[in-house]
Amino acid sequence: MIDQAPIRIGEYRVAKKSGSLRAILGSCVGVALIDDQQQLAGLAHILLPDSGGRSNTKKDQLGVGRYADTAVPIMVRLMKRMGRVTSPLAAYLAGGANMFGSRVDETIGDLNIRAAERALHQLQIKIVAKQCGGQCGRRIAVDVATGQVTIEGIGT
Repeated sequence: MIDQAPIRIGEYRVAKKSGSLRAILGSCVGVALIDDQQQLAGLAHILLPDSGGRSNTKKDQLGVGRYADTAVPIMVRLMKRMGRVTSPLAAYLAGGANMFGSRVDETIGDLNIRAAERALHQLQIKIVAKQCGGQCGRRIAVDVATGQVTIEGIGT
């Protein structure tokens, strides 16, 4: 298995046949998309819930990978270009932690989780597993060849 550098904040990657996609998350949300029959996978490291209509132009220095509403659809498009998606994609979510124990009703992690869920729902992609919220960071790793997704807590 080819092990690439972790996906940084605002990045997304798709891969076919082999390799490992991984990210370390705090309040950010990792969205993994899997088509295990075609050995296709994608992973986004989402920083913010909504792009507000911004696109990946010079006016938007953050880029589409940082937002749930743009990162998820672009990963799906790239996966379809890489290979015929023959079965429904499966989604895995991780992250969205309240890293600093803020005592507010809604944290950025909460907003990121809901935005990722909404983006997946709009594309009719089922969430098969989710480890979100709480106060600890997480690691997410995807084995592209097998479609296996591993999510583990950091500092629990």
